[in-house]
Amino acid sequence: MPVYDAEQELKKITAKLKLVKLTDAGIGYEEVQKYTHKGRHGKDEQKVTVAVKIRAEAELDETAIEQKIKEDTYYVICTNDVERNWTMAELIGVYKKQSVVERNWRCLKDKKQLINAIYLELPSRINALMWIMTTALLIYTATEYLMRKKMQEQKLTIPSPDHKVQLEKPSLMRLYQYIGNSGIVLQCNQSTGKVSVLGLPTEVKLVLIAMGDE
Repeated sequence: MPVYDAEQELKKITAKLKLVKLTDAGIGYEEVQKYTHKGRHGKDEQKVTVAVKIRAEAELDETAIEQKIKEDTYYVICTNDVERNWTMAELIGVYKKQSVVERNWRCLKDKKQLINAIYLELPSRINALMWIMTTALLIYTATEYLMRKKMQEQKLTIPSPDHKVQLEKPSLMRLYQYIGNSGIVLQCNQSTGKVSVLGLPTEVKLVLIAMGDE
């Protein structure tokens, strides 16, 4: 019975193996026998089997490894842009950039947007709000793209939040944070109506100038 139990346990362990397998030739069972109590034992007292040791040899399962490699390197990607003659490298490159989309989409979920404060019941109004927020995200993303493009062209940087390194491709949110933490003051000349911006860091000035008046 103990050996049978060991065989059943071995089957459970083997079923969990993914990239290795046990060789049939190397499997062996050895009963572990002990007395039922401690201390001195009688002359006729026999040891009993308390466990079974399993010895086995394992090797890499080349078939399973090859299948795992295929599963991890194969992608099924669909696109509705059928006019463009996509290459597989271009498609996978676009797919891998999803993190950029997810990062920007977090802006809409930010509690600072106070979306939770807007109660809408009609599906048409919910759809309208989604269109407004998505359009705003499109403008945000396009602005960030323009900012990074101009910064790269003119080799501009802004400091990281801890001011230890210079960021060559900051997010637009980082630029907002930098501006917000700069203690900017608006000064209005009542006689001319001209508004001046004071306290704007030089790095921000250069970035805004590079992006253009529009």
